Amino acid sequence: MPILREAFHGHSRFDEFQIELGIATNTLTRRLAAMVDAGPLEKRLYGEKPLRHEYLLTARGRDLRPVLLALMCWGNKNEMRRRKPVRLVDTSTGEPVELAMSDARTGEPIGLEHRFLRQRSRSSRIESFAFDGLFPNQE
Repeated sequence: MPILREAFHGHSRFDEFQIELGIATNTLTRRLAAMVDAGPLEKRLYGEKPLRHEYLLTARGRDLRPVLLALMCWGNKNEMRRRKPVRLVDTSTGEPVELAMSDARTGEPIGLEHRFLRQRSRSSRIESFAFDGLFPNQE
């Protein structure tokens, strides 16, 4: 996730990722290759002498934006003692934006009353379950 975060911050070159993340070059090489193989990043040549590549977000990678924004909110709420919060702001007003999950059809907030339906790959049975992180009889 840190590589994707940096890609969303506009970094695309190996040395930029290495400086921002502070990880060993061999580790970064492996992780970038895995991200390219998985699809969120595309490796593109930008220099020939010496060979230089940049790593750009693909459409599949850009689809992860809501996930990273949700993780940012979680980090702001749960990790504030260790670091300063990162804020999303409206560029026209400069005001902070408060993220919320809502149903795109109705605009209603997603809450604990919503359930997931899942069909097992080898069964015709459809399961319904809550996605609240609680087990029955747990408070």
